[in-house]
Amino acid sequence: MRIRSLLSFAVLLLGFLLGTGRLAQSESKKKLYLLEDTAGRRWCGFGRESTWRAEVQAQSAMLVSTVEYLNGHVAVVSVTEEDETGDWIVYDRYSLDESGALRKLHRTISVLPGDRTQKEVFLIHDGRATKQSTSSLRLSTGKPTTPSKDWLPDVPVITKIQDFPFSPLIGSRRFEVWSKGRACVEGQP
Repeated sequence: MRIRSLLSFAVLLLGFLLGTGRLAQSESKKKLYLLEDTAGRRWCGFGRESTWRAEVQAQSAMLVSTVEYLNGHVAVVSVTEEDETGDWIVYDRYSLDESGALRKLHRTISVLPGDRTQKEVFLIHDGRATKQSTSSLRLSTGKPTTPSKDWLPDVPVITKIQDFPFSPLIGSRRFEVWSKGRACVEGQP
C-alpha cells in the first residue's frame, strides 16, 4: 500500500513539473548553429556550439547565424555579417510568431571608419518590412549622436523565413544536423 502511495505521489509530481514547464523547459528550447562556407559555396549547420565556433575560426567565416527553437518551432533567427576588412558588422535578430512568420527585426550596424553604431527596428507583415525606429550612437563611447548620411552597408531585410539562404537546414533537416552533428546544403544562387 505504501509503495502504491509513493508511486502515485511521484506520478502527480511528474505531472505537475511537466504542466508547469519546469521539467519540459530544458527539452522545449534548442539551438542550431550555421555558417556560410564560401570556399565550398554552401551553408553548414552544427548541433554543438563548440564545433560551430571552431569551424567559424578555421574558415574565418564572415556570415554566421543561430536559430533558436521553442517547443519545436523557430522563435528567433540571429544573423551576423561582417566585411573582410573588419570595417563594418551587422547584427540582425529576427523574431517569429507561433505560426512561423517573421514579425520583427532588431538590427545593429557598426561602422568603424565612421565611429558609428546605428540601431534599427523593423516590423514585418505580409512580406513587407516597415522601419519603426532608428537611433545612432558613437561606436567608441556608446553615446547618442545625430543620424549621419555616411555610408552604411546594404544588407537586405528578410521578410519570409524561406528567403534565408540556409532555410533548408532550419526546417526538417535540422533533425539531421542535431543527430549527425553537422549537415550542409548547396548555397542558393
